[in-house]
Amino acid sequence: MRLDLAPPSVLRILLAGASLVVVTAGLRAFATTLAPILLALLFMFLLLPALRWLQRTGLRTGVALTIIIVATLVVTVVMIIVLGVSLAHLAGRIPGAQDSLAQRSADLEAWLKTRGIDASAVVSSAQSSLHGLFQGVVTFVGGLAVTLATAVVIVLFALWILIEVPAFHARFRTALGDTSPDLARGAAFIHSISTWFATKAMLGLGAAVGNLILLLIVGIDSAVLWAMVSFVCSFIPYIGYWIALIPPLLLGWLQNGPGAALVVFLGYGAINGTFDTLIGPRVLGETLDLSPTVTILALVYWSWVLGPVGSLLALPLTVMVKMLLLERDTHTRWLATVMGATK
Repeated sequence: MRLDLAPPSVLRILLAGASLVVVTAGLRAFATTLAPILLALLFMFLLLPALRWLQRTGLRTGVALTIIIVATLVVTVVMIIVLGVSLAHLAGRIPGAQDSLAQRSADLEAWLKTRGIDASAVVSSAQSSLHGLFQGVVTFVGGLAVTLATAVVIVLFALWILIEVPAFHARFRTALGDTSPDLARGAAFIHSISTWFATKAMLGLGAAVGNLILLLIVGIDSAVLWAMVSFVCSFIPYIGYWIALIPPLLLGWLQNGPGAALVVFLGYGAINGTFDTLIGPRVLGETLDLSPTVTILALVYWSWVLGPVGSLLALPLTVMVKMLLLERDTHTRWLATVMGATK
């Protein structure tokens, strides 16, 4: 569809750029406060389709909310216990993993020497890089432990927002009117994000279960933890798969040698490829209507602004800007069209 709109003036572009800089600076300044709130909103969007489904079955809103609240709290407590146990077990294995890293490096250097290759400098450099990577994994796991401390608060806040959703909808209808385009646009945004999150969660859960079975067969430590990491990372476009792959791949090599690492690499590729490449496009379609280039730029931008949480929120925040801000103004509607997926 061709849009017959005049190109934006230079002054308008400069004002928009200046506004973006100011907003970005403000978001970065308050990222620590905003991140948990936005995570709670994200989790609420994940629960919203379940509420709608229970309502369609004939349950009253209060009963449906009670079921969701109880089920969510039970699942949250179980996940925190499992993660706590897994983190404690992993912490006890860190010294042994560091020893294994030194031993594997020495074995590799000796194997190369038997074939007349003196690669001591290369192996030493690789060992140093792997040690840094291992420390990054430890830091990442430590970040998970800190996240556990705020998980309950985020879940409770998300449930509180979910309880308020019916009332908010009624208030917006009263304030804007049933035929308001802004109300319709907001409803379309909520439906799009909720549908995407719910579908993505099902795909991520399926891949996480497959990864868990694979890791248990190979004998990787803390398999449940890495499966949970795989589920969380499934919401991060493009790089989430690699973030979830590195820890079990490295542990597989340290624990059982290169053969185990190869099995993990190929197994993760097959399992996640099935869900992301074969099943994903069929059930997701173009739910969010964002081009691949915009998706990558959004991932970089929001990760820089909000930190690691921004990688989880990159797509919904970008869709919010596109649908609720750019599409409602005739001067920016062309930009929303450019950001969309190719038709």
